[in-house]
Amino acid sequence: MASLDWCKRQKDGPKFTEPNENLCNEYYKSAEETLAFLKDAGGLKTKLNM
Repeated sequence: MASLDWCKRQKDGPKFTEPNENLCNEYYKSAEETLAFLKDAGGLKTKLNM
């Protein structure tokens, strides 16, 4: 994990901030879109195999 190694080498180390509602919503939306895409792709694969 190169990114964690970089954090450990920083003078003051990583800093944690309060959760961000907008960022949380974007991750959730992205996850829902990915799941919808995977469901559609699975249906397409089934249709192509018929």
